[in-house]
Amino acid sequence: MGTRDKNVKLSDNANARASHSVSSFSVDSDLHKNQDRICPSCQTTKKCSRRYFSEQAWTVLLLWREIGHNVIDKPICNDCYEELRDTLIDRNNEIEETMQQSEEVAKVKRQLEGVAS
Repeated sequence: MGTRDKNVKLSDNANARASHSVSSFSVDSDLHKNQDRICPSCQTTKKCSRRYFSEQAWTVLLLWREIGHNVIDKPICNDCYEELRDTLIDRNNEIEETMQQSEEVAKVKRQLEGVAS
């Protein structure tokens, strides 16, 4: 293969990677768009975006009755996100104890499987 052929092949690979990156970015950015909508947590119309918490975080927030099932994996407003985040930080020392409640945790995890699909 000549130098020109190698350059063309490298160029094709670079274009393919760039094209993939751009299409991945546009799909990802669509998922995170802030849109005015009713926040399922506080019921006010604000800019909302989808927030990602671990299964453990969703579980303890449900068990502590900080959220309802309608909030899981749904776009929420920044105020509610910060409040949930602060709750997790403030009650950090309670997380392990809460997760020890095997029956309640198992029940919530089964519910989460249906909601977060």
